[in-house]
Order: sequence, then structure tokens, then C-alpha cells
Amino acid sequence: LIMEEIDGKLYAIGGRNVTLDTVLATNQVYDPATNTWATRAPMPVARAAMASGTLHGRIQVWGGEGPSGTPTSTYPQGHEYDPSTNAWIQIADQPTPRHGTDGATIGDVVYIPGGGPQMGNSVTDVHEAFSFISTDPPESCIDPLDDPRTTDSDGDGYTDEDEGLNGTDPCSSSSQPLDNDGDDVSDLMDPD
Repeated sequence: LIMEEIDGKLYAIGGRNVTLDTVLATNQVYDPATNTWATRAPMPVARAAMASGTLHGRIQVWGGEGPSGTPTSTYPQGHEYDPSTNAWIQIADQPTPRHGTDGATIGDVVYIPGGGPQMGNSVTDVHEAFSFISTDPPESCIDPLDDPRTTDSDGDGYTDEDEGLNGTDPCSSSSQPLDNDGDDVSDLMDPD
């Protein structure tokens, strides 16, 4: 679970429910002015123990752990949430996928220290920083109300979640994950 504040409201995003493999994509906002919680657009990839920060009135999320389909069970993906549009977009991945860390925003940079490179009890001394080259928000083809597990935004046959887990662009049909058997399920998600 990460928690970030934007415009006086508190956002609670992701986390887990009981076991290491039961990760969440939930995104809820608490408004202290009205003492109410509301459900917002879920993260494109469910995960727990990820890093986060805030830049330009938006929330950035990287890494985390869960059933990622990778040998380390960690996620590299970066996503950004814009509360004003209730939409997520993909941003640069975390160079070193890891979990159990956090982020600290200083000026226009989010610093992500330490964490673990493998699910469970692991540690690293890697420290990375993230910033935007431009303050113009990137655009996305992904509808915030779509379920990334079933939606194929670029029409190439692969779900947005499958492309996100493989590091391919879910908004470009020319960017496709490896699929040796040609069944529109990536090799990472399909053991046959």
C-alpha cells in the first residue's frame, strides 16, 4: 500500500490482502473536508510494497511485488495517476525492479532508495531517482475505466496488462511481447 496526498486529499493505492500473492490494484481517496472515502480508477497492474512519489499534481508508482510472472516476483513498471482526470498512464520503468521501498519527492525529483530485488525478505543498496524531462503530461490511449486484464487498447491481440508486464507499449500495435506460439498470450504469461 502506498499513500500520497494531492490537493488536500489522501490516496491509498494497491497493497495486499492476506497473502504475498494476493495483491490489489485498488485506488481510494479520502477527503478530510467531507470525511468520506471514494473509489477511483484502479492501477493498471495490481501490486504491493511499491515506491511512489508526487510530481506536478500527479502520483507516480514504481515496482512492487506480487505474481509478476518474473523469476523475482517484482515489477519494473512505472505508472502515473492523474486525480483531475481519474486516469493512469504508463511512465518510465524503475531501472532496478524491487519492492519494500518508498519514494521521497524533493523539488522535481522522486528518490527511490533501497528495497528488495526479490519477493519476500531481500535487500539492496540501490538508490534511483526519477524526474520528467517535460512538465507536459504524456498522453495515453488507455481508457481509465477499462480493465487492463481484458482490454487490448492497441488492438494487437495482447491485453494491456500482458503488454505492461512485458515492458511493451499497450498503445502501439507495433510493440508486441514475445509470443513463440502465436496465441496472443505472451511467453511470460503463457507457459506452453
